[in-house]
Amino acid sequence: MFFVLPSLKLNELNAASFSKTVKFFIIQESGETSQGSTTTTIPPFTISIAEDEPTITSAFIQVNGSVKDFLTTTGFIDINLDGGLDTSYELNISTKPTKFTINHDITSIVSSDFPGVPGANSYSLNITNNDFNINNLSAKLHLTYTYLNNSGSLKPSGFIISSTVDTGITQGAAFNSMMWNGSLNGGKVRLQLATSDSDLGPWIFKGPDCASGVYYEDNNNTPTKITCAEHNNKRYFRYKIMLCSSANCTSPSSNNPNVSDVIVNWSL
Repeated sequence: MFFVLPSLKLNELNAASFSKTVKFFIIQESGETSQGSTTTTIPPFTISIAEDEPTITSAFIQVNGSVKDFLTTTGFIDINLDGGLDTSYELNISTKPTKFTINHDITSIVSSDFPGVPGANSYSLNITNNDFNINNLSAKLHLTYTYLNNSGSLKPSGFIISSTVDTGITQGAAFNSMMWNGSLNGGKVRLQLATSDSDLGPWIFKGPDCASGVYYEDNNNTPTKITCAEHNNKRYFRYKIMLCSSANCTSPSSNNPNVSDVIVNWSL
């Protein structure tokens, strides 16, 4: 079983101004990362903003892990985005096991890429660990921005696609079920899954019975059986979450669904 935390939510501020917070994993390593090695997002992850006049409030990448072996009482982790200058973070690793959390601020970078207009930009994250090995290295994007909606209601729908998740099963996994937690609040939440033998894709999102135009739409906190057999025996996957402000996903409304987490269940 694998737990994925997208945390997608719309918060109404007034009749025309809204705030959105998006969170999703960029890197999720279940094994050991050796000292001196660099972990890079391949393919790059994408930030998509469809709303009008977006203003980035904050953007940071939360890096977590556990130090396994070390040579000194201190160690350094270097982080950069798109091959830019490294930001070096010093860790006290005098005792073990040592769990750590680093919040790497990228607000200025994302703000310059979204100067008040919607769009999509891709980024490569590089994490280099020095002087120690890391277990369960992960990196998750936290993005918050405001936007305007002159109609005073939300768009009919919007979606987010996760980064690539590696099940770690070389012969491919059996995908059993999907589930989301959160609140419909009068709207609708839809899910699709894409699987591949390669971390480069291709990524073809499908719903029940392998149909690309159909979504899993069960209520929150309810596991839904993955009925598309084409997903099985694949090592990598991505998921798509669609939020709809109305039940038909085509009419604009002020309903405010939110998703706090998604759970994808697989087995050998």
